[in-house]
Amino acid sequence: MSSPAPQRRSRQPKAPTVKRSIYFYRIDAGADETGIPRNIAAELDAGLKAIDDLPFESDSRRYMSQADGSSLCAWVDDAVGEIAKVRLGTIRKNALPQSELGGILRNLALTDEEGLCETSHMCLFPNGIVGVEHNFYGPRAKRLAAYMIYALSGSCPPFALEALLNHDVAQQLEGLKSVRKLTLRVRKSYTQSISDANESLGRALDAAAGKRCRCHWTHTPAGTV
Repeated sequence: MSSPAPQRRSRQPKAPTVKRSIYFYRIDAGADETGIPRNIAAELDAGLKAIDDLPFESDSRRYMSQADGSSLCAWVDDAVGEIAKVRLGTIRKNALPQSELGGILRNLALTDEEGLCETSHMCLFPNGIVGVEHNFYGPRAKRLAAYMIYALSGSCPPFALEALLNHDVAQQLEGLKSVRKLTLRVRKSYTQSISDANESLGRALDAAAGKRCRCHWTHTPAGTV
């Protein structure tokens, strides 16, 4: 007698998951008179606390108007802990989408004062690093500097967010078998940090003039650089 065919077990439906991409940036606030990069973590924390006290009113500097008719607004979730947490949102009241049900499209039932908001979650670490949960429809991380300067009426020290690593470049490097040419751009204020890792390279960068240094390495047929 043949044995009965084994019964297939019913597969349990997988729980829905959401993929998120986290990008990291470095706060660049320039350098002091000695060439040491400025640490403005305390000023940014104080600025976020001040923004948190701004009212949610149409004429408040909590809302920053943009050229396309949308507005930037921030929600400060934590400005007292070691890691400051803030949501920066883009609010738009024009070019709104529609809802759909059974092929029927309807305009969204929003009042004239309401708008759609897409947020980007950001964490400011005390070492000058900013982590951002990427939202394609939300504001880019680099908009944080312009928003804080506007909301605080210019009392916030100027700064910029520079990406620590371009993920596309990282993927390209992983597929390379050899590197024949390398261009390195370094801010003048970071030459000391490079000297600690490689003294000769640090001296070469320190001898260059200007706020930014650039070095080129090229592989020659003889194998020299």
